[in-house]
Amino acid sequence: MTNQEQLNEFMENLFGNALEAYKKTKEYDFLQEKQEQFNERLAEKESANHDFLENYAFEIGLDEERKNEFVYQQGMRDCVWLLKNVGVLA
Repeated sequence: MTNQEQLNEFMENLFGNALEAYKKTKEYDFLQEKQEQFNERLAEKESANHDFLENYAFEIGLDEERKNEFVYQQGMRDCVWLLKNVGVLA
């Protein structure tokens, strides 16, 4: 395994841990409830747009997950850069 692959795996583990910590918050519970309510309303609608809306909502969720992971990883890189520039890390 290359250094880059090890770093990527390390970053993925850190992100996974942060995500698990987030899932224990009240904010996460609130958003889950909001999502369930949206899904219930969507299920009540018997229309031709139902499948489209369901797929659209799913894709938006995937996009948001990827964006959050990217921002988290960039924050980690920025933190290391900052610590190196102030002399805390060699």
